[in-house]
Amino acid sequence: KPVIRIEPRSARSVTWAEFVEAGLLREYRREHRVPMPELRAFIDLLRRDFGVPYPLADRRPYVVGRQLVLDAQSAAGLDPEFWLVAAVSGQLLLTPPSAAFVERVTWEGDVAAGWRPDPNPESPVRILPGVRFGRPSIRGISTEAIWEQVDVGEDVAEVADLYGLEVGDVRWALAYENSQRGVSRVKPAEVRYYVDADMVGLGHVLARLRPDVTYPGDVGGVVHKRERPSCPVGSVQTADDVWIPEVARRGWLIITRDRHIREHRREMAAVREHGARIYAATRTRLAAIPLA
Repeated sequence: KPVIRIEPRSARSVTWAEFVEAGLLREYRREHRVPMPELRAFIDLLRRDFGVPYPLADRRPYVVGRQLVLDAQSAAGLDPEFWLVAAVSGQLLLTPPSAAFVERVTWEGDVAAGWRPDPNPESPVRILPGVRFGRPSIRGISTEAIWEQVDVGEDVAEVADLYGLEVGDVRWALAYENSQRGVSRVKPAEVRYYVDADMVGLGHVLARLRPDVTYPGDVGGVVHKRERPSCPVGSVQTADDVWIPEVARRGWLIITRDRHIREHRREMAAVREHGARIYAATRTRLAAIPLA
């Protein structure tokens, strides 16, 4: 006799309620390896007491029906180690596996309307029965579709614009999809070049082509399966004597159009003090600026 279904059936697909119950059982068995016979008897009692075919996909057992759950656990002979509800100092509390499950469900009244497949509580990834045929999504966009766009080399910011998402949403989708694939195919990029604010347009172009180039205000991105972090210089308005030490500390080569930087005493002091490497771009060449 099946645990989740009342009776066996030939269909290989599962209903939404069956999917939600399976989520709890997966959490439960991963934590405790609860024996199936006792669990089956326990669920049968919950079906009888709550009058619903899928009691673990109903909110009442976890909120207002904890006493019934406690009684069913005892009547089914379920070992206390495997309980969903426990009596602690006169209070009926959810055990860690059941509490973790309830926290991942989006409830509409007593009905489970959504599920967060990502264990991270900050994740916006959701499984909703009426969205993308129940596939994981963020704001209605399949996480798999987002991952595929980045996997072929699209920039994270461009993918966000394409789907009307935030850059953070795209990163959450990538993190979830990579976790499902067992190993991330997107590796961290090693930034080597910083394009100054006076050439920020060039910086945008190069950053789309190369993962090792950044510029002030760069939100980061994935290029050729290499993920570049956001730039620590957050604005083109950042003063030279502020961003130069920051960039020099990271060992990045600074590309600038400012051929007269040697005449700026404060900037040159920052260059010399922090050992910054700077190249001035001209129309015909990149000219190294002597620092001594």
